[in-house]
Amino acid sequence: MIKTPKLEHRQLTEHVIQIGDSVGNACTLVIGEEHSLLFDTMTGTCDLKQYVKEITDLPLTVVLSHGHFDHSYGSWQFGEVYLNAQERQVYEKSQTLLPEIVQNTKAVLPEQLRNGSFDLIFHDLKEGDLFPLGSITAEAVSLPGHTRGSIGLLLREERTLLVGDAVSPQMTLLFEESLPVSTYLETLSKSADLPADRIIGSHFMKAFPVSAIGIFEDCARSIGKVRRMKYAFSPVPEYKGTLWLYEIHNPLIDETICIITK
Repeated sequence: MIKTPKLEHRQLTEHVIQIGDSVGNACTLVIGEEHSLLFDTMTGTCDLKQYVKEITDLPLTVVLSHGHFDHSYGSWQFGEVYLNAQERQVYEKSQTLLPEIVQNTKAVLPEQLRNGSFDLIFHDLKEGDLFPLGSITAEAVSLPGHTRGSIGLLLREERTLLVGDAVSPQMTLLFEESLPVSTYLETLSKSADLPADRIIGSHFMKAFPVSAIGIFEDCARSIGKVRRMKYAFSPVPEYKGTLWLYEIHNPLIDETICIITK
């Protein structure tokens, strides 16, 4: 049994369950009539595979939104995952940062992850790929910005868009693999035009109304006009940038609104 931060889950829609740990990471479980799908795998410190089995015994497909450690490290438990080809390098880079991340976050890792003693098969993931689950289908949507190959999943039957870190009230464009703010604005516009009423990210135990995207757009356009402060990414402090604070508390989504740039 893996020693893990506490896991909890919350039903957000008829088919969507959000699973979160006690340190602010989350992933999304979509359950159809015939199959289930897990979107992101968090940090790998939790016995996520067993936790999912306790919720559903349906066959499971694992899809990663992008390659960052807090979305992909848990993949070692599942044997095979879908990931955009542009994110393989991001995933491999995250693996090389493992010792530093462990030191800075005080994470307790299972031996397999710590030693790299696991096999993981990657299947390419691209826009338009469909994952039929029976009664509901997940459709891959390209959402670049946070990283070049970030992918979301559109659940048309429930008018829900799973976004990973691609659309967020606290948007991070800090990393070497992050794209310009202009690309993020294009992704926000694309997301707002999709047939969805809500978005679900990978660090929140709730859904946001799609109308919140307009607030995120205003935040992205506020760079240079609002309060700013120096920012360092605590798991890997050499990643430094500027945090632009748009709104300390937004009443619509009950979150701080900011954007972090290189």
